[in-house]
Amino acid sequence: MGGLAFESQIKVFATPGSERLAQDICRSLQSRLPKKLIPYEDGKLRLGEMKLEMFSNGNPQVEVENVRDLFAVVVNTQVPPVMENFVILQLLLDALINADAADILLVFPYMTFSRSDKKNRPRISTMGHRFAHMIGNEFGIDRVLLLDPHDGHIKHYFSGKAGKAANEISAMFMLVDYLLKTFFSEEGSTNDWVVVFADTGALKNYRKIAHLLRLPTAYIDKDRPDDSEKAKVERVVGDVKDKNCLLIDDESLTGGTLVNDSEYLFAAGAKKVIAATIHAVLEKRINGGVCVPPAELVKSLEASRIEKFIFTDSIPVHHKISPEMTKFSILSIAPFLAEAIARTILGDSLTELHRLESVDLYRSY
Repeated sequence: MGGLAFESQIKVFATPGSERLAQDICRSLQSRLPKKLIPYEDGKLRLGEMKLEMFSNGNPQVEVENVRDLFAVVVNTQVPPVMENFVILQLLLDALINADAADILLVFPYMTFSRSDKKNRPRISTMGHRFAHMIGNEFGIDRVLLLDPHDGHIKHYFSGKAGKAANEISAMFMLVDYLLKTFFSEEGSTNDWVVVFADTGALKNYRKIAHLLRLPTAYIDKDRPDDSEKAKVERVVGDVKDKNCLLIDDESLTGGTLVNDSEYLFAAGAKKVIAATIHAVLEKRINGGVCVPPAELVKSLEASRIEKFIFTDSIPVHHKISPEMTKFSILSIAPFLAEAIARTILGDSLTELHRLESVDLYRSY
């Protein structure tokens, strides 16, 4: 490691729903930092205290523990209720600024509004751009870490007063490492496999997965004629007949798309399908916001013909999957995020994390 980029001690905070992941990050981060950067007497890094108070007039307020002249790390991943947590994040950042934190690093394992970044039909909001602009310009935060945003261009929206883009890191190298160790560890085990991308967007963002696995590629050609979430499958481009298919997408909202895509692959002659997704949202709302229980969504995945689902916990997912369900492998993202956070604090390059061999630094399985 290089010299310290920051001499300030470190405190970690989390918005509601992100606490478990942030606690795991604290445990992984502790071994990566010099002891002098940990401010607690017992030497253990833990979550900083954040109190949320709701006044009788409905106005919320956040109070944080002492952070004067300290480096604050804020972990915020998208969990329901999304709008409420969006406001709480702003309150937390404002409280840290008012409490004279020396600097703030904002970590988005899964960024709210990351899919709302383009005006693809008239008269709609594009909060992906507006939110990032607000973080950089209104709050003046120029240290932002994004894990696999839906589109890489979103990192440039964060360039506020300092003109700095957010830093983007990807879990795809960890995913490839896991696949090599779990499915392709024996010689010849990649025979008859093909990497299938769920759409052209996944192909653009994750083509390197096929390169690292040394596998041929295919993709599912889709069209969204009305710009809705639901896409129409036009065709499977590439040879999947009598092949084992590794189906790749950056996120799974309900899991239904993965299942539907797998059926098209089976209809095209695929022998078996395993699915890998970095962000497992596994949420569905119908009839004006009524939430379908995540357990129902997961049961439908368990009952599908997909042989295995590989997710990360960039979004809390463990509580949605029963222990008896055998189709699911959840990779912990916390050591990877802790490594990236430590490198930011210690003044080391994040570029090294964009290599397969660097998974040795944070492997969690």
